[in-house]
Amino acid sequence: MTVKNTVKNTFFMSHLFLPLIIYIVAIFMIYQLQWDYSLSLYFYDMQNGAWLLKDNFYTEVIIHHYGKYLAIAGYLLLTFLYIISFFKRCPIRLAQAYHKGLEYLVISTIVATLSITLLKSLTQIDCPWSISGLGGDIAYYDWLNRLFVADNGGKCFPSGHASAAYAFFSLYFFAYHYFPKQAWKVLLVVASAGLIFGFSQQLRGAHFISHDVTTVFICWMINLFFYRYFLAKEPTI
Repeated sequence: MTVKNTVKNTFFMSHLFLPLIIYIVAIFMIYQLQWDYSLSLYFYDMQNGAWLLKDNFYTEVIIHHYGKYLAIAGYLLLTFLYIISFFKRCPIRLAQAYHKGLEYLVISTIVATLSITLLKSLTQIDCPWSISGLGGDIAYYDWLNRLFVADNGGKCFPSGHASAAYAFFSLYFFAYHYFPKQAWKVLLVVASAGLIFGFSQQLRGAHFISHDVTTVFICWMINLFFYRYFLAKEPTI
């Protein structure tokens, strides 16, 4: 086996098969141990039988609203750099140098985000705050048993707000291609932002843990797919 094939196999094992196995195991455990309901009930009881953090300044305004605005600003910056990379007299020369990488970032990030938004409108899964025993009046069912049920009006699966961070897994793959020694640092920053976004929404009663785990998996796989399409065969600088 050549060194090139070894590297390729290692990449697929760590970036495709391992995340897939982790997701399957995580979802299986969440489903079997009823972690969705039990964790949400714990957060609900911890707040004295109400979602007191639902309208909290830090969870709603700072993390939810301003976090979303920060993600939008980051994406607009990437889009701006990509657009000016077409100019022959580009004011930022590095934009031209990473033109293909910027194209990947712009396309992959928005596709990941929109995919989560589309799934939220189709899956018909309720938020914890709508569930009986958690402040609402709708009977609780595991999301696997309610997926795509037409008469259900929920739009909470997967987690939309967490995707505002996890969609930027594209930055990891960008770094993996151009700056491999810094890639894991980038991944740590993106994953940390996603955990903060996701956990704050769980504390607000907006999502179950399975919603966030699924968002992580979908965003990762979409960005991996586009990385293979745009950058995997592109020579590094």
